Parts: sequence; C-alpha cells; structure tokens
Amino acid sequence: MTGRWKRDPDWDEKRGLALERDEYRCQVARFGVVHYCTTWLPMHVHHRRRRSRGGNNDLDNLVTVCAQAHAMIHGSHAKFAIEVGLLIKSQVADTEEKTTKEPDYD
Repeated sequence: MTGRWKRDPDWDEKRGLALERDEYRCQVARFGVVHYCTTWLPMHVHHRRRRSRGGNNDLDNLVTVCAQAHAMIHGSHAKFAIEVGLLIKSQVADTEEKTTKEPDYD
C-alpha cells in the first residue's frame, strides 16, 4: 500500500503484532459499538491518532478493524468514532471539535 506518508521501517512488524494481538478480528465491538462484520472482510490496522496528527506505530495506537468499519470510522461516523475512542479527538477539524461532545467515562 502506498500513500502520502513514507512507511516506517517497523510498520510491517507492528501491523503484524496488532493483528496477532487482536486475533485478526475486528475490534469495533470492544469500543461498545454494535457492529457485525464477517471474517471474510479484509482486516485493516487503524491508527487511532493519525500519523499526520502526531500518531505513531506504537501498539496502543493501533487497532484491528474490518474494511467496512474502517470506512465508517473515517467517513460519516467520525464524530461517533471519537466519542467511543476509535479516533483521537485531535484528528477532526477545529469546527468539528467545538461541536463534539466529550464522552462521559464515569
């Protein structure tokens, strides 16, 4: 996969470790989201904090998600993904940050 960002030399290793840790299963349900995916969907490794926003390839920043969930996280469900922790808040535009309700963790 190619993109705007040059891949870190450790990306393949970290991606593999994240997939193994998550047992090659979509982890969206771990964040309290009702989501049904099937095992035949390709699995992606998602950066909770984008690299362009200071994120890295540390395992605590990576989570395995199916292709469908990944599209939703970065698409029309971004605000919800922030509320449940699948996206780190600094990823959204400043105008969206002001309207995004902070999750209540109590």
